[in-house]
Amino acid sequence: MDFIKIPYVGLLSKDYARERRKLINLAKASLELRPGSPEQFMSSTPIIDRPMHPVIEGHAGYAGDTSYIGIVDKDAIW
Repeated sequence: MDFIKIPYVGLLSKDYARERRKLINLAKASLELRPGSPEQFMSSTPIIDRPMHPVIEGHAGYAGDTSYIGIVDKDAIW
Protein backbone atom coordinates (compact mmCIF):
# COMPACT_ATOMS: atom_id res chain seq x y z
CA MET A 1 0.00 0.00 0.00
CA ASP A 2 3.01 2.29 0.27
CA PHE A 3 3.59 2.11 -3.48
CA ILE A 4 0.32 1.15 -5.16
CA LYS A 5 -3.40 1.65 -4.50
CA ILE A 6 -5.13 -1.67 -3.88
CA PRO A 7 -8.78 -1.96 -5.03
CA TYR A 8 -9.97 -3.83 -1.94
CA VAL A 9 -13.68 -3.16 -2.56
CA GLY A 10 -13.42 -4.65 -6.04
CA LEU A 11 -11.27 -7.58 -4.95
CA LEU A 12 -13.75 -8.51 -2.23
CA SER A 13 -16.92 -8.01 -4.28
CA LYS A 14 -19.14 -10.99 -5.02
CA ASP A 15 -19.46 -9.87 -8.66
CA TYR A 16 -15.67 -9.96 -9.12
CA ALA A 17 -15.51 -13.41 -7.50
CA ARG A 18 -18.29 -14.59 -9.82
CA GLU A 19 -16.36 -13.40 -12.88
CA ARG A 20 -13.10 -14.99 -11.72
CA ARG A 21 -14.89 -18.24 -10.87
CA LYS A 22 -15.92 -18.56 -14.55
CA LEU A 23 -12.22 -18.98 -15.40
CA ILE A 24 -11.88 -22.18 -13.34
CA ASN A 25 -11.94 -25.49 -15.18
CA LEU A 26 -12.17 -28.32 -12.65
CA ALA A 27 -10.96 -30.84 -15.25
CA LYS A 28 -7.78 -29.07 -16.34
CA ALA A 29 -5.27 -26.65 -14.82
CA SER A 30 -4.77 -23.44 -16.76
CA LEU A 31 -1.32 -22.37 -17.88
CA GLU A 32 -2.62 -19.00 -19.04
CA LEU A 33 -1.89 -15.92 -16.96
CA ARG A 34 -5.18 -13.99 -16.68
CA PRO A 35 -4.90 -10.98 -14.38
CA GLY A 36 -8.22 -9.58 -13.23
CA SER A 37 -9.58 -6.04 -13.17
CA PRO A 38 -11.24 -5.64 -9.78
CA GLU A 39 -11.57 -1.88 -10.33
CA GLN A 40 -14.52 -2.61 -12.65
CA PHE A 41 -16.49 -3.85 -9.65
CA MET A 42 -16.22 -0.68 -7.59
CA SER A 43 -18.88 2.01 -7.44
CA SER A 44 -16.32 4.78 -7.90
CA THR A 45 -13.57 3.50 -10.17
CA PRO A 46 -10.25 4.92 -9.02
CA ILE A 47 -7.41 5.45 -11.46
CA ILE A 48 -4.93 2.77 -10.49
CA ASP A 49 -1.56 2.59 -12.19
CA ARG A 50 -0.71 -1.07 -11.79
CA PRO A 51 2.40 -2.54 -13.41
CA MET A 52 1.19 -5.26 -15.78
CA HIS A 53 4.26 -6.84 -17.28
CA PRO A 54 3.89 -10.54 -16.43
CA VAL A 55 6.81 -12.74 -17.40
CA ILE A 56 6.22 -16.47 -17.31
CA GLU A 57 9.18 -17.77 -19.32
CA GLY A 58 12.38 -18.91 -17.61
CA HIS A 59 15.60 -16.91 -17.25
CA ALA A 60 13.73 -13.62 -17.47
CA GLY A 61 14.68 -10.54 -15.53
CA TYR A 62 12.28 -9.69 -12.76
CA ALA A 63 11.76 -6.47 -10.88
CA GLY A 64 8.96 -6.48 -8.37
CA ASP A 65 7.58 -8.27 -5.40
CA THR A 66 5.11 -10.99 -4.52
CA SER A 67 1.56 -10.24 -3.43
CA TYR A 68 -0.18 -12.39 -0.86
CA ILE A 69 -3.73 -12.43 0.41
CA GLY A 70 -4.73 -14.76 3.24
CA ILE A 71 -8.40 -15.54 3.79
CA VAL A 72 -9.58 -16.83 7.14
CA ASP A 73 -13.16 -17.59 8.16
CA LYS A 74 -14.86 -18.88 11.29
CA ASP A 75 -13.94 -22.50 10.43
CA ALA A 76 -10.18 -21.89 10.20
CA ILE A 77 -8.07 -24.27 12.27
CA TRP A 78 -5.10 -22.68 14.02
